[in-house]
Amino acid sequence: MSAQHPRTRSGTIPSMETSGDALRDNTVIVVFGASGDLAKKKTYPALFGLYRIGYLPRDVHIVGYARTKMDTEEYHKRITSYIKVPDNDPAITAKLEEFKKLSTYVSGGYEDAESFVNLTKHLEGIEKSYAAREVNRVFYLALPPSVFIPVAKNVKDCCYSTKGVNRIIVEKPFGKDLESCRSLLGALKESWSEDETYRIDHYLGKEMVKNLLVLRFGNVAMNAAWDRNSISNVQITFKEPFGTEGRGGYFDEFGIIRDIQQNHLLQVLSILTMERPVSFSAEDIRDEKVKVLRAISPIKRDDTLLGQYVAANGKPGYLDDDTVPKNSVCPTFAATVLWIKNPRWDGVPFIMKAGKALNEAKVEIRVQFKDVTEGIFAEISRNELVVRIQPSEAVYLKLNTKTPGYSFRAIPTEMDLTYKRRFTDSKIPEAYEALILDALKGDHSNFVRDDELDVAWKIFTPILHWIEGRDGKPPTPLPYPYGSRGPAKLDEFIEGYGYKRATTEYSWPITNVSNLSIGGTDRDGLLVVCDVEMDPPPTSCVRVRVLARSLSARVSDSSPPSHPYPTNTPHSLSRTSLSPMFPSPRDLLPVFHCPLCPPASVLATPTTLRCGHTICATHVHSTHCPIPTCSSQNQSFTPNIPPSSRVAFFPAPLATQDLPSDVSNPALDVRVNNIINLLRAEPSVPSSDPFGNSDDDSDPEDHSLPDPDPHRDDPDSVTSPLHHFEKALFTELTCEICFMLLYQPVTTPCQHIFCSQCLQRSLDHSMFCPLCRRELPSFAYFQEHPHNKVVLSLLLRAFPDAYSTRREAMERDQRDARLDTPIFVCQLSFPGMPTLLHFFEPRYRLMLRRCLTKPSPTFGMIVPPRAAPIAGHGPGAGSEFGTMLEIKSVQMCADGRSMVETWGTHRFRILEQGSHDGYTIGRVERIDDYDDDLAGWAAQDDEGVTSTSDAAPVDIRPPSPTLLTRIVPRVSFPPSPVRDSNSPRISHQFLSTAVLMETCHAFLSQLRAGTAPWVVQRLHYTYGPQPPDTDPAAFSFWMGMVLPIDEHEKAKLLPVKSARLRLRMVVGWIEQLNSNWLVLLLCFPVNAIDVP
Repeated sequence: MSAQHPRTRSGTIPSMETSGDALRDNTVIVVFGASGDLAKKKTYPALFGLYRIGYLPRDVHIVGYARTKMDTEEYHKRITSYIKVPDNDPAITAKLEEFKKLSTYVSGGYEDAESFVNLTKHLEGIEKSYAAREVNRVFYLALPPSVFIPVAKNVKDCCYSTKGVNRIIVEKPFGKDLESCRSLLGALKESWSEDETYRIDHYLGKEMVKNLLVLRFGNVAMNAAWDRNSISNVQITFKEPFGTEGRGGYFDEFGIIRDIQQNHLLQVLSILTMERPVSFSAEDIRDEKVKVLRAISPIKRDDTLLGQYVAANGKPGYLDDDTVPKNSVCPTFAATVLWIKNPRWDGVPFIMKAGKALNEAKVEIRVQFKDVTEGIFAEISRNELVVRIQPSEAVYLKLNTKTPGYSFRAIPTEMDLTYKRRFTDSKIPEAYEALILDALKGDHSNFVRDDELDVAWKIFTPILHWIEGRDGKPPTPLPYPYGSRGPAKLDEFIEGYGYKRATTEYSWPITNVSNLSIGGTDRDGLLVVCDVEMDPPPTSCVRVRVLARSLSARVSDSSPPSHPYPTNTPHSLSRTSLSPMFPSPRDLLPVFHCPLCPPASVLATPTTLRCGHTICATHVHSTHCPIPTCSSQNQSFTPNIPPSSRVAFFPAPLATQDLPSDVSNPALDVRVNNIINLLRAEPSVPSSDPFGNSDDDSDPEDHSLPDPDPHRDDPDSVTSPLHHFEKALFTELTCEICFMLLYQPVTTPCQHIFCSQCLQRSLDHSMFCPLCRRELPSFAYFQEHPHNKVVLSLLLRAFPDAYSTRREAMERDQRDARLDTPIFVCQLSFPGMPTLLHFFEPRYRLMLRRCLTKPSPTFGMIVPPRAAPIAGHGPGAGSEFGTMLEIKSVQMCADGRSMVETWGTHRFRILEQGSHDGYTIGRVERIDDYDDDLAGWAAQDDEGVTSTSDAAPVDIRPPSPTLLTRIVPRVSFPPSPVRDSNSPRISHQFLSTAVLMETCHAFLSQLRAGTAPWVVQRLHYTYGPQPPDTDPAAFSFWMGMVLPIDEHEKAKLLPVKSARLRLRMVVGWIEQLNSNWLVLLLCFPVNAIDVP
């Protein structure tokens, strides 16, 4: 017996991991449309993801090309705006800086050849650095289809490399129907061959779509049941929880079928139904895809259900979008049925559903198998295989099993493979990363071939022409509410093609067996939890918790056995311990008892007052709370100023017009009223099927809402059977601004509830309610607004862990916001001087509130960049230096603005700069002066008096421009003072501090005597008192601030670490002013001029 051939690495597929013409080095990637949303949101993050892990070719360069004119800094800022650096990882940050260096930008048109000639020169300049002669170019067209052809033609004519490999990647859509597709394909083929063309459909790069080939053809058990003999129907579903959101003009031109079904979902269907390919080569795979698509006949009108969303749940309808044509009949939801006429799939309906403004975000494949043969089973649930493509990739199989215990009854359950739980150490790449890597490898298997496109449009073109009214009157789509599952007739439509929902005994995450009826009665059970140690796999130890509920069965009329279980079972639990952890509606309802009604009276027509109490509307007779014990001073909108802070904070005065005037008809607190109705409904154990058998097609991991319980997805955890009620309550307690669990809830006068911080930040931008757009009172109304006591009590009782987690997350965000120095880009300030600032922009109001939470609140301030940069210097030259300001007092205004009094403490230099919530933050280093005497510049006068030291004389000369340029980078050295011919020349003499200060005093005297009185008053009060001569450091800054010259010129004093050198610069400016006194007169208008 011969030995078997040894296997290669387990699970590898050699034919899938090899490729023909992989680009390994000397490659330039050109991204057309580099200024667009697709490039910055998808293309560049994908390129950086590949670069960070070393998957791009060696010596790669990336060139952006677009019509937009922008410099390198703006280009880098735009392409990295959607690249995330987790936890500010220094390694990733360093990689990002490298990525910027290899990314350049060229601006030009799309239809003129001259622009592409300029692009070619740029590419050739980059490629000169390549040692090898071979030069590869990849052209990525992140462009609308209207410019595909001119760009492709100009690239071929002007930018095509004759020394290496050329490839062009084209984004969808590929036409609007069969005719336009063929026109586009023909024009593209005139310039590019099929081998050079990569038509990208990013769904082919998604992990679960690529996994379909292995699931189908790598598992005998799966492939054996993969035909019409076992499968009843297949659904491919795409759901989006949002509408067109201002993109209605584009969407109305294409519609949901062109946008989703004709490309994304049809690609999924072709891989799901294709025959086994001869090999995993690109052409063999695409040949099989084309074969199965050719077997699909065009979609019939009777196999189509169309819908259009309308306003509901506070969201606008499709026709409410200003960019949508009025009376548009463009469908935003479509369910179509496709039939494959081949031996494997004949008679099996493939239902494709796609829609916008639905109840959740989900893309999945649901394969429902046929009923088992009747006989020993009656009405047993069908098996289903579900492949969740996004979010949270998973594969799970629904099957039937026996109920635990004495009963012999089948109930549905599942085998679940959720990727994030099973593959904890793996990172699933983004679809664009995978596809760009395939293009660099030369692998066409995940790209769309030309004949594949042609046959796809044959399937959909007739139904599209019918919808557009080319064959008569267009159909009218059925309306469905925003946030629903789709049109009301959807269930009837699907069931008409054989889909059956499961029995009502199935619920996720556990099935409460005690609620199942056995012999017409319910049986009490005993919960036994035991830990079973399993043999661990090589890489990890697995502890499996076995959960079993035993049922006492009626064997006969006699009493049950006295000891159905061993009495020494260590983990036996009493019946009382089975009460669910989540409180029942009956436990929560007392929270909503009215404090002014008789005991146990639930709130009727609840309204919430400014003090935070919620009472019945019949008790509201004035603006004051009728509860005698009302204590309402929980200051949620006042900054949390530490007791040790030295800031004097003055709240905005509350005006009488801020209080509600109409108390005769108080508004209904809709949120509280909805919660009361939910509690009164007394929900029972739900019969929802998370895998699609419930009314809402919810999943075991519902992604439409945050999960209040972080252990809900843990198979080891025991959760409440009232999951449906818990989920509905969590929905009601979700903030409509951040879409997270309410934290410190605050009720507006229009009776809407938001998180206090969310509402505060919303008021920074607009004084209108975020939901009803009603004008709210002034900011003063909310600065000491208490929390909603009823809702806060409910949160702490129903979701204590989730509320605590929310609090910790917000505190962590506040800590992170204080990690770096906030920087106010406003004006020039120097140490030792007062500065009065006016904060009115939302971003800086937020910055101020965060600063006030520090014991010693400070922030940095720098001058804004020059409007017209100086030649040879960047726009931000000099803006890396600033002054740290300490907050002395804050006066809040009624409209949310604030007047802030500050004092300059020290100077700083920005080492690293970033952005946080719209304002600038940075890592800074402090700048301090050194001692001029220790620096070797002894105090000497203009005549060069020799030093009194016994040391050898030192040749002391004025500091050279080179030295000052080192201290003040990228700024010009001020001119030396100029004297008349009778005065000694001082440009080559050492100027002592005393001489420099004497010149400054002379100028001040001249200024006081020759200018208007208001200028003299400004000298005394605006910049603070004049520092004494004994403090030349403070005097140099004060003198610099007084001079009537440009602020950016004054800012050159900030980096100078010598008081004498700063005075030297000031004297230079004074001499310039004295040389042209007219300039000074123009800057300071005078009433009486008396020039000495």
